[in-house]
Amino acid sequence: MAVALLALFVALGGSAVAVSGRINGKVLKRNSVPGNRIKRDTLTGRQIREAKLGMVPRSALATAATHADSADKLGSLTAADFQRAGTLIPFDVRMKNTDPNQTLAQAGPFTLKADCHLNGVQNVSRVFITTSENDGAVVSRDMFDMQHRDSDFDTSEQFESTAYQESGTPPPPNGPFQSTGEAWSRGGVSLTWFLAQGNHLFSSNATEQSSCTYAGFAVVGP
Repeated sequence: MAVALLALFVALGGSAVAVSGRINGKVLKRNSVPGNRIKRDTLTGRQIREAKLGMVPRSALATAATHADSADKLGSLTAADFQRAGTLIPFDVRMKNTDPNQTLAQAGPFTLKADCHLNGVQNVSRVFITTSENDGAVVSRDMFDMQHRDSDFDTSEQFESTAYQESGTPPPPNGPFQSTGEAWSRGGVSLTWFLAQGNHLFSSNATEQSSCTYAGFAVVGP
């Protein structure tokens, strides 16, 4: 009896091993294995073809909302019109007080320039704008928050947007000093600038006591 049972167990075990060895993807019927038979958190990107996945419903709603917001902001303008609405000109100019004037930005008839020079024994740093077209207009707010304006800006003029000259005791701090300005031409061109002027004239480093820094950007209108 014991020998018979042992033979039966061996036969059954051998069949189970044989059956388990024959179960593979070719044997399984398509779409026959439910998801609850797959061990949780075992599938990775290697088993999933991401290109076949659709957009998550909430993500689709967020995308639609973003497009709607953009359309509201553009109004009647197209995306191309919005892109052409302004051209950004960044600048970062570093000068010695022996350097010639340097251009920060240029648009239409306007040229915005930086000046760092030695006036006798005093260093001077300033920003000014010129025009090649008469009957323009320009306004600025200098580093001391004072407004300057020229309602009839002509070719013969040099409009000083902001300026600083050392005088005896160093005024704290050394910078940066912010200033802004805007110019309009008769032909319809506008130039708006925002800059931070760093004066190293009173630096504790003697090698920097005669240099100026002008960093910022200008926006050109149509």
